[in-house]
Amino acid sequence: MELLKFGIRSDVVIDKYLSSNDMDKDSKPVTYADVHRIKKSSNLEGYDENASEVKNVLSLMSDEGFRGFNFGRKFVMSLTPGDVEAKITETFGYFLLTYASPEMIKRFHDHPTAISIDGTHATNVVNFILISIIIFDCRGEGSPVFQALVENENQVFFSVTLKIVQHIAPTACMNVKTLLSDTSRTFVNSWREVINPNVLWSVCHWHLEKNWTKRIKNPEMLQDIKGLRHLAEEASEESTWAYFVTNYGPPWEPHLTSYMLSGTTEPSKGC
Repeated sequence: MELLKFGIRSDVVIDKYLSSNDMDKDSKPVTYADVHRIKKSSNLEGYDENASEVKNVLSLMSDEGFRGFNFGRKFVMSLTPGDVEAKITETFGYFLLTYASPEMIKRFHDHPTAISIDGTHATNVVNFILISIIIFDCRGEGSPVFQALVENENQVFFSVTLKIVQHIAPTACMNVKTLLSDTSRTFVNSWREVINPNVLWSVCHWHLEKNWTKRIKNPEMLQDIKGLRHLAEEASEESTWAYFVTNYGPPWEPHLTSYMLSGTTEPSKGC
């Protein structure tokens, strides 16, 4: 009422001081639902269900019996930022949704030796990444044992995810010997930092070949890579590894190898 007395238009008061969103009561001093409750508690003229919310609020604010809103907290109008820097808001914490059923955790404990970690993009409209930790059972089939929806696929976010995994399945985590992923070091660096610094890193054959073919422009070398791919599918592991070392030298680090060349696991007992 005081604002109206100072000559501020009623539509401006409605826009600046009243909110139609009951779920965000801190955004403005009062919501339209509050107006309805105030009318009833003050025994003022009833709420007109057929009128618009704006009309009902205007009617209440112009009523002589209405004495204004008072919810016990000070309301401060926010200023309009003058530049981009002033619009930046510092936030803390991480958005993270995780899922692991009891059956998934049991499978993790049953087959913890080798795991695969992969991030899937474009699964949702907000572009969050779905990260899955997968084990390989006695038939060699992959099965997810933990999934997380994160807003960013970097080491900071994944380290937070791994702390949750470590909390719910500490024994299984410590029994992981080999970690299979794409060529990015995010997952293995996080695992080595949070759980086990000595885990072996094995790179997925498909991702490794894709990375190579993107970077290499020499046709002859690309043909060699194609031949190596077929060799890995047809020859024994030992002969393929010997061919790889002979022609291309040692890998970039002792355990950075193609999964199809070195990533083998023996079936767990009881399978």
